[in-house]
Amino acid sequence: MGTRLEKTREWFTPRRRFCVGVGLYAATLIVPAVSPGTSVGWLIGPAAVLLVGSFMPAPGSKE
Repeated sequence: MGTRLEKTREWFTPRRRFCVGVGLYAATLIVPAVSPGTSVGWLIGPAAVLLVGSFMPAPGSKE
């Protein structure tokens, strides 16, 4: 695989995935409150994937 993808995987640690997932959930709640009529419900799916994925051990790790 490419070096760019490997660098992204190294940078995107479980803690960062958790933070991004929580941030997306927060955006899903805050944006409609600030700007009524704006729908960001589609962010719930990616937020759930990142949040749940942050609790899974990395493949190949011996935890």
